[in-house]
Amino acid sequence: MQYLENELDTLVFENALIRREITFRNGKPVSSALTRLEGGYTWHSPSEAPVLHLPGFDWSMAETTYEDGIVTFTSNYIVRWVFTVAEHTPAIRSQLFARALPIEETGVQCDIEDTNGFQYMPTAREEDITDRVFHTGRHVRLDKVRFFDRTDHFDSLIREERSYLYRSEESFEGNLFFFTDTVAGESCMIQKESPTSAAHLHRIGGDMKATADLFSVTGSGIDYENLPADGFCAGYPVTIALCAQEDCAHTCRAVYTEDCGGFLPFIMSNTWGDRSRDSAVCEAFLLEEIRCAAEMGVDIVQIDDGWQKGRSANSASVTNGVWNGGFYESDPEFWTPDPEKFPNGFRPLCQAAYEHGIALGLWFSPDARGDYANWKRDAEVILSFWRAYGIRHFKLDGMNITSKTGEKNFLRMCFRLMMESEGRLAFQMDITNDLRPGWFYEKDLGTLFVENRYTDWGNYYPHNTLRNLWQTAKYIPAQKLLYEVLNLRRNADKYLTADGTPDPLAPGGYTPDYVFASVMVSNPLIWCEMQHLSEEDRAALAGIIAEYKLRRDDFIEVIPAGEEPDGFSLTGFYIRGGEHDYYIGLRELCDGDTVRIPVERILYTDDAELLCDGDTVRFSAKRKYFFAMLRKTAIMN
Repeated sequence: MQYLENELDTLVFENALIRREITFRNGKPVSSALTRLEGGYTWHSPSEAPVLHLPGFDWSMAETTYEDGIVTFTSNYIVRWVFTVAEHTPAIRSQLFARALPIEETGVQCDIEDTNGFQYMPTAREEDITDRVFHTGRHVRLDKVRFFDRTDHFDSLIREERSYLYRSEESFEGNLFFFTDTVAGESCMIQKESPTSAAHLHRIGGDMKATADLFSVTGSGIDYENLPADGFCAGYPVTIALCAQEDCAHTCRAVYTEDCGGFLPFIMSNTWGDRSRDSAVCEAFLLEEIRCAAEMGVDIVQIDDGWQKGRSANSASVTNGVWNGGFYESDPEFWTPDPEKFPNGFRPLCQAAYEHGIALGLWFSPDARGDYANWKRDAEVILSFWRAYGIRHFKLDGMNITSKTGEKNFLRMCFRLMMESEGRLAFQMDITNDLRPGWFYEKDLGTLFVENRYTDWGNYYPHNTLRNLWQTAKYIPAQKLLYEVLNLRRNADKYLTADGTPDPLAPGGYTPDYVFASVMVSNPLIWCEMQHLSEEDRAALAGIIAEYKLRRDDFIEVIPAGEEPDGFSLTGFYIRGGEHDYYIGLRELCDGDTVRIPVERILYTDDAELLCDGDTVRFSAKRKYFFAMLRKTAIMN
């Protein structure tokens, strides 16, 4: 619900859980109050402090109007401040859009090449504040969460930091900020829906400036010095939510889930993890992959780089392949199925997949040339595979977005695809390298392909993948993420210590069903050539997959439980379900062997001597797991 009080003196947004009031003076937003309606706690300003700082904007001549959740400020340039109130969570989202005045209103030609005729343009150091929350208390704790993508380079994907705020203003980087009034036990979550620091466009300083009584979100991503005249430039949204201090992580996951419209879980295979790259990809090879997928219970067989006629820089067969852009210039038929590998096109694969109840997916890299100027052509390529073959799943990779024009065109492609397919297409957004939307920006565009890890390079460790899932699932719904299971038997020689003994954390020391259980709260990715798994390993995966698929549609919320995984912990996941609750217990190489949990029955385990008396589960050996159905009880948030 949204409405006006006192002819725009106060603007009110609310649902049954949260209320936000923004007060205007002379058309300028000067203070704000946020109330959690359950309990009535309010975060508000003791004075009429500005809510926004728009670089170079001349408020003295501004005209302010409001209609249907949009506040428009018109002066020497135009800004729209757009609000969206969540339906089911205590959250309100705002986003800024800015554009230059049309030439007919200024008499001055203004575009990204020529802004010389404009007055009141900002300097590079001027503040850019997109929203503010005010507080009158004295005891404020800040819990900051900074996310990292480009996971080809990083293996610590989040960093958490706690600060106690005082008088001096401090600057922070991150996407998530939880401000807690420690006396009242009330928290305010501020989520900056931007790419991570490296990919943040027009970045000046950090993401948050805070004192004990004022929290300012900084960095809209808008280049106010070069505003377009032919349309609005979109800033990065800000979501504010209120909750009790013990509910911060739950609230974050709930808001994220609502923004995404929920999730449909899946198991996907992709052969790239065995590092044969495009050398094995052909019709016969993929027909065998489809057969193995059916045997194991995999939902989607995705064909990575190598299905297309053109050759990328990752090809095993050429040394001058293309990457990021220039695909159509290198070969006008770059994105057609390779006629030598697929002489019959994709029809035989589609027929085999249909007979086995399996979907097909493709890898695709949008053309970055000219700031994604070929976005319409890219969209038509993807739509052609959907229309001709019914292929719905596309891994989008190779993006490197370095400008607002490129960002706009890339998003135009995505929105066109969703519109033309009526939402039937599903994207796996690769966040392993370069500058991409990442964890929070446009988060409703599909799932996230989180990491590339390979036994060939000795950089895949199952406990590290588990740790990354366990950490990120604290704040992002696990069903949004893809995490991998490799062929654990390959490249044992890459995991020897200096004296020639096996690394105790090497992949070869695990069973594939244990590794699958460790990532099955995400969308598990079988990151290998399934036909080269041993029969024993395929059978082990088929067993746990069958049990998982019986229950996964009941999974509502995943909550990391136990100790943080490090290869030597007792860890797991609590799963809140619709009909039942569940628990996945994982014993790494640790001495601890007991999990206290209200078990109704054990659904699946690799521990033949597992002991369970209904409230206590005891492992008989290290590196074992169990999957249990629980009695319905409020054991966790």
